[in-house]
Amino acid sequence: MRNKKPLIITACISGTILEWYDFTLFGIFSPVISELFFPSDSKVVSLLATFGTFALGFIARPIGAFILGNRGDQKGRKSTFLFSLILMIIPSILIGLLPTYHQIGVWSPALLILLRIIQGISLGGESGGAITYLAEYAKPRERGMFAALPLASAHAGILLSSVIGFVLIEIIGKEDLHSWGWRIPFILTLVLGLIAFYLRKKMEETEVFQELKKKKKVERLPVKTIFHKQGKTLLLLTGAFLTSVSFPYFLFFYLPSFITRNADVSERHSFLINTLILIVTLIIIPLFAYLVPSTQRKKSLIILNIIIAVLVFPVFHFFLEASLHSYLLLVLCLGVFSSGYLANMPAFVSENFYHQFRYTGTNVSMNVASAIFGGTVPLIMTWLSTYRDFKIYAALYFFILAVLSLISVLLIRYKNQFVDK
Repeated sequence: MRNKKPLIITACISGTILEWYDFTLFGIFSPVISELFFPSDSKVVSLLATFGTFALGFIARPIGAFILGNRGDQKGRKSTFLFSLILMIIPSILIGLLPTYHQIGVWSPALLILLRIIQGISLGGESGGAITYLAEYAKPRERGMFAALPLASAHAGILLSSVIGFVLIEIIGKEDLHSWGWRIPFILTLVLGLIAFYLRKKMEETEVFQELKKKKKVERLPVKTIFHKQGKTLLLLTGAFLTSVSFPYFLFFYLPSFITRNADVSERHSFLINTLILIVTLIIIPLFAYLVPSTQRKKSLIILNIIIAVLVFPVFHFFLEASLHSYLLLVLCLGVFSSGYLANMPAFVSENFYHQFRYTGTNVSMNVASAIFGGTVPLIMTWLSTYRDFKIYAALYFFILAVLSLISVLLIRYKNQFVDK
């Protein structure tokens, strides 16, 4: 299986890129979607409804994490990969074809919400599954970088959607983008999906899972047994994810619409800032994962959490008064350190779950944290922005998350290698 390393890596990250590309389009085009599907006299109300729908997709992620994680530990990694991919492709194409509120009334936002929930279930089984597959496939010395590749590819998917949004604005302009152009990226999912599906069909099952089947150690109901065998580990690793899941959704999903509405920044420059930050974080994640040895993973997570907790107050102090160039500098500052933290989490998590529960544990810990403290960030920030002391409340919110992550990491007994019963 080692000679198939390029195929394995490409198959894993292509699906993750696609799923995050699909899922992110909703956030990237939130100003357009809010007007077309949630019309209101107040732009804030429209955005709240849009970000609420965005958050629903994340709330559905734990459902997908439990269902697909359980399936991945029961039936295998490969077949679950294919199933989650199909679950994302179909609703994404349908969103691109969906009539607007002015065409079919309340059925439009209702169908949009339903499709977002299906997307959320799909995403709940994707990233954790890719992390599990590559962590089990890699040699011990490669595990840190291999396990981080799905999260880097998730940023690549976000970047792809951001670039397409920027290019569309440049080519067709704002008016056509709001009229029909926003549909193009969603419909493109069909082409990207067929490529990813073809690559994943060629994958083989991991040796770890094949060995579990051979020894008849596959759990009958992993999603239930994990709470008895590794309940404390599951709770602490969910807490450890808080820092890594909260900042990306602030930087990539909330910030573009915020600076467009509250600063002298056009949609064009908003997309450009998003793209530049994503390029930087896309480089940082595999780089940090490669440079940090397994013996230093826990220490690096502790140090980065402390740095982030210290930074949030000065960063948010200048947030509302910042110029375009200052915005870029501030978000790059947060992006660098939060991405460094994110880079070390996949291997750290994979090495703390038993083989029988790794797919379930990785999925559940990451997606529960994402649902509660990730996907809700745009909604919470939009609500807090209505208060005069927004920057203080926002800084305090992220500071608390960083402290909770720090405590969780400190309490985890990390052994720098796969654990097994």
